[in-house]
Amino acid sequence: MSEPRLRLRRLVIHKFGDLLGPTELEFADGMNVIIGENGGGKSTLLRLIVALICPGDEFLKRFGMDVEIELTFGALAIAYRLLVARREKEGDAGAWNVVGQLSQDGVSLDWTWGSDRERSGSGVAEKQPATAETPDSPPWFMVDEGAPELEQVLIETWLAGWAVGRLDEANEAFASFTGGSPSPDFSAFLERSADGFSRARWALEPDPDRALDEQRWSAADSTWLASVAALLRASDLGVKPGPSLRRGGVDRCFSADIRVIWPDGSYAPAADALSFGQRRLLALFWQLNVNKAAPLISDELVNGFHHSWVRPVLDEIGDRQSIVAVQNPLLLDELSFDSADDVRRAITLCRMKTLENGRRQWIWEKPSMEQAERLFEAWGHGMSYVSELLKREGLW
Repeated sequence: MSEPRLRLRRLVIHKFGDLLGPTELEFADGMNVIIGENGGGKSTLLRLIVALICPGDEFLKRFGMDVEIELTFGALAIAYRLLVARREKEGDAGAWNVVGQLSQDGVSLDWTWGSDRERSGSGVAEKQPATAETPDSPPWFMVDEGAPELEQVLIETWLAGWAVGRLDEANEAFASFTGGSPSPDFSAFLERSADGFSRARWALEPDPDRALDEQRWSAADSTWLASVAALLRASDLGVKPGPSLRRGGVDRCFSADIRVIWPDGSYAPAADALSFGQRRLLALFWQLNVNKAAPLISDELVNGFHHSWVRPVLDEIGDRQSIVAVQNPLLLDELSFDSADDVRRAITLCRMKTLENGRRQWIWEKPSMEQAERLFEAWGHGMSYVSELLKREGLW
């Protein structure tokens, strides 16, 4: 049986920034594409999704919002509503509230939390004090004592929520991570204490019989490293931990030395040897294998990739939910659908509308059912590429 994955099911946006609402968006299990004109809010929608699943971003503090979100993690259903008052000027105290519910196999837990109320409810481990700041962790964190049988799945779901982030930001962190100077926000690559390795986010499995600084990996040790080496036309990829720090009896490594070995036997650090697209490919595969339960969220997923890489990338993503802003037909033309309903869930349209008073507002919506049916029928007949079908419908 496959491991559970965190999936976004539904957003209901009652109020958010300059969005013309209310707006309801449902999402497919697999690949979801966000398309539309420049300035239509595609990247903003991605940032909103990330901020709702894993708060702590300044983004939440800059926008007033009233948003409902529904997620699943295997059989566990998570639903909550977040209300945030917009801060009019720097230094204003924030005002926010969360009302949520967790349910699985007939067990249901409710909780509330906010800037003017302590965290409480049927599922709260212990009351948490009110805070003026927006939530700094997935909002269902520590909601477990009401049903002990949910404790482990909630820990796993919380870790998956923490792992959510935009691929573009992960790429920046990965660049410094492999360059030996990771940003302070980048999580430890490996941690080892007297009890052994204690990381939940390994991209590469450590050898328990070796010390942290003695770990080594090559394409022979990892399926995904072998896949990247093949796409790069390299003989091998070698990985070893960078310098470690010891604190509180725990050794932590925040960087890695990755070398590319070419067929002629020459080698060089990945940061120097690889092009923009090649570095992006390596970062994507690394990120996918660090965060195996989290959805993939990205602006222009295949940016910098040759068309021959698109299918292997989608194969590596597999059944993971992906939410991707797209302007490149290479990805659109690889989409597949099971039904017209699937078309409607998998495609989100973003555009800008100028009102009579000159004010500009975003519109985020799904294709109409009629458009989805026409797209699915034409796609099923193999009449044209998905990008051409979207153009024909005036959707892209």
